[in-house]
Amino acid sequence: MKRRQQKFLMCDEAHLYLGYIHKAQGALERAERELEAALACNPENNLAVSELRLLRLRRDRSSRRI
Repeated sequence: MKRRQQKFLMCDEAHLYLGYIHKAQGALERAERELEAALACNPENNLAVSELRLLRLRRDRSSRRI
């Protein structure tokens, strides 16, 4: 694998894990931004796609309850 491609893979993983950390800390907006950044680095990151969908689904459900 080329060095440039490896850099992008590492970039999306870093953002993905930061998203997990922010989510665990309850900083959901920051988590969403990190997951979006992960997808900007690698649109095929299925973990980031599914985590972002879950975050948005939960956010939408909670906003309907109010």
